[in-house]
Amino acid sequence: DTANQLLQRVKQGITVIGEAFNSYIIVERDNTLYLIDKHAAHERIIYESLKKGKKEGGTQLLLMPLTVNVAAEEAFAIAEYGEYLESTGFVFEEFGTNTYLIRGVPSEIDIDTAEQTFVYLAGQIAKAGGKAIGDIFDRALYTAACKAAVKAGTKTSKLSSTMIADILFSDEAV
Repeated sequence: DTANQLLQRVKQGITVIGEAFNSYIIVERDNTLYLIDKHAAHERIIYESLKKGKKEGGTQLLLMPLTVNVAAEEAFAIAEYGEYLESTGFVFEEFGTNTYLIRGVPSEIDIDTAEQTFVYLAGQIAKAGGKAIGDIFDRALYTAACKAAVKAGTKTSKLSSTMIADILFSDEAV
């Protein structure tokens, strides 16, 4: 979003006053003051984005693919249930025994943690062993979102805080 778009939102009644303890976003809207847990809000945004995945165009393609090695049971799980990983926005292909090239990652996942997230999700699929895989994968997405979310106590810009607040209010989550 551009600064002008954010100013339009401020005109719509969302005003970010600041942060408390680098953990809570202080928002004024319609004569009401809100304290938003920054980590929990960002985690929810990432989780929802991962669940929507490619359906919403949430993949960032990489200029240079990442080479990822996985355990044999994880490779088997990817071969059997790779569509779960693809549904989140991962774009990958087999590149030898127990090795994959990741060519795209979900837009909400930091490229620096993409390999770790891919291996973690593959591991959770392997642990599920085909039993209740949807539920287990959903919990794994939640954990991945938690790891990717901004941590409490981390200073963020007013722009970031405004974007988090805007997304929450636009989803009528508050």
